Amino acid sequence: MQEIFLELRLINPAQNRFRAFAAHLTTDLFGAVVLETVRGRIGTPGGQSVREVFSSFNVAERRLAEHLKAREGALSRHGARYDLFAWRELQNPAA
Repeated sequence: MQEIFLELRLINPAQNRFRAFAAHLTTDLFGAVVLETVRGRIGTPGGQSVREVFSSFNVAERRLAEHLKAREGALSRHGARYDLFAWRELQNPAA
């Protein structure tokens, strides 16, 4: 079992843009691979949350890569880029 968590932040005070993107990729109790993403303004409770279920970890990793690729366009859209704020990867998390 593998688990990945990451958080990206975009901060541009000149344009009053403070954005966050978080992703958590894990396996649930039934063996399904789950990718949960949350995005929104930093400091605002909640944000937009999406949970996707995949048949394999590799397929879910490709979907996570698509999410990260979409964040690359932030420089042209928001005038700043997302920076890595937190990262954690566990190869064999304790059950």
